[in-house]
Amino acid sequence: MIYPIVAALAFAASASAKLYTEDNSQQKYMWESFKRDHSRSYATMEEENQRFGHFLENLKVADLRNLKEKKAGGSASHGVTKFSDLSQAEFESRFLLADKSKKEKNPTVMGDVAAPSSTTEMDWSGVLTTPVKDQGYCGSCW
Repeated sequence: MIYPIVAALAFAASASAKLYTEDNSQQKYMWESFKRDHSRSYATMEEENQRFGHFLENLKVADLRNLKEKKAGGSASHGVTKFSDLSQAEFESRFLLADKSKKEKNPTVMGDVAAPSSTTEMDWSGVLTTPVKDQGYCGSCW
């Protein structure tokens, strides 16, 4: 009985706590936990140091977003994710896929086309669909 109460209190405390800290030992602990939890290893120490820098910057961003969310009365919570060792530019190029430079300046707009009439509706949710699955770097599941 006491475990659920302690777990709930720990969660509530962590939800309001800042992620970023100046304490180097705490930073290293969080970094090692991130690498373990997300099976990360890096080819060189230089790359690991670069990823660690991205990780710390992303902690600051998460803290800022949490503060804004709290001030707005929202309930979203930002934190450490599998993307926390990526820079913003890397994340955008890998997962946001839209290449704005190839966007047509004056696209041709087609006229209205009448849709065929339908006599019935069908909600396929849970019938022939499955929950979203993480397909890695493909990104189609997001």
